[in-house]
Amino acid sequence: MKRRCISEALLDRGNAMRIRAAVVETKSGPFVFRELDLDAPRQDEVLVRVVATGLCQTDVHVRNQDYPVPLPLVLGHEGAGVVEQVGAAVEGVKPGDHVVMSYPSCGHCRFCRSGHNSYCEHGYEMCFGGSRLDGSNALHWPQGEPHADEMHGNFFGQSSFATYALASASNVVKVPGDLPLDLLAPLGCGFQTGAGAVLNSLQVRAGSSIAVFGAGAVGSAAIMAARIVGAAPIIAVDINPKRLALARELGATHAINSREADTAARIMEIIGTGVDHVLEITARPEMLKLAVDVLAPLGIAALIGGAPAGAQTAIDMNTLLNGRIVRGIIQGDAVPQLFIPTLIEMYQRGLSVRPARAFLRFQRDQPGGRRHPQGRDGQGRPACVASAAHIGVPVARGTSALTRVVASTRARGARRHRALHQQTDPLEPPGPRCGCWPTSPIPFYGKNPLRPRLGLPSEVARSPK
Repeated sequence: MKRRCISEALLDRGNAMRIRAAVVETKSGPFVFRELDLDAPRQDEVLVRVVATGLCQTDVHVRNQDYPVPLPLVLGHEGAGVVEQVGAAVEGVKPGDHVVMSYPSCGHCRFCRSGHNSYCEHGYEMCFGGSRLDGSNALHWPQGEPHADEMHGNFFGQSSFATYALASASNVVKVPGDLPLDLLAPLGCGFQTGAGAVLNSLQVRAGSSIAVFGAGAVGSAAIMAARIVGAAPIIAVDINPKRLALARELGATHAINSREADTAARIMEIIGTGVDHVLEITARPEMLKLAVDVLAPLGIAALIGGAPAGAQTAIDMNTLLNGRIVRGIIQGDAVPQLFIPTLIEMYQRGLSVRPARAFLRFQRDQPGGRRHPQGRDGQGRPACVASAAHIGVPVARGTSALTRVVASTRARGARRHRALHQQTDPLEPPGPRCGCWPTSPIPFYGKNPLRPRLGLPSEVARSPK
């Protein structure tokens, strides 16, 4: 199927254009691929041709109606693509630019003005309202098709499970054009959240201990960021052996399978006083309680995972008396236009925070053909559109998938670090203060602008051989 250009996609509904999107029509229902109409961008909006997008747990929560978001709805909030058109008031991006789409914010409330955009007063309505703030919607059923329920979109200001998305000036981030967009898409939410929790929210320092409950995409990003700042020990907790093995590759010093071991007892074996920081990403009430129970005095337990509405847990109030803190974190306390470029810069410099590869999980539909699990078109046949990992790129009929973001990394950087360290500091063990740390194809001697951001000296002298 040949991809249509914008001029071929324009319709009679004003300047609306025809797109293809994965629609959730019923609670816990399948993603059904539909033809929809998308409005032309308003003055503050950006039209993006979606090339890649990630699938986040929040998308699943909304599909299952754990959050009361109106249906039918087009989900997707880790989109990346190419700018096709911008409104008159938009600055900073132009047609042809590569962008990552993140969360939106109003830019005017007291939280936005103080640099805490992820806690915007209007954040919930902008992300989960199913429409623009003024109540209008950018997505519509095609003209002439009768439907009982109005189509909803603007999910996280993008609805990127589609071939095109309307974003706003507040949630697009220009990225280098020479980097693969499928690598960058997960930075808009999952990796920004995990790495930001460590670098921005908790400001973990070298030598601090941290436990990460949940070693998926968000947890993997947190582990890599903890490794960069020199945290030790870094404890990964999960029930999936493959995730735990990956966590060890990414920098975790210890891995605990909570189905096979007493997590609290094992953590206390590793560090008897308790851990300084715990990231709770599973959104399970018992795990948040456990996070508080294993804290050291003055430690911080941070809730990142989004639990279903109304979820509660019981915490022994006396546990908090020794200065322990429980807090929530949204989007890693990151301003996307500042933090996503920082993550990309780390990646380009060879640090361990690497954008995730979006691997596709398919269910076989027929020999040589694959489809999204439960995905069906309007006639009940296997759905056929481009995959959400490359949703804007045509593929052969019978192939379709939404992505599950998992981290991809190699141990080559660690081997390089050890080899370099043996040449420069043979009598000292590798660590966060050694001259060749972090692992990089370029030795980190001399001045480096990233070091102050990571709480390290701006200049490191070469160690004597």
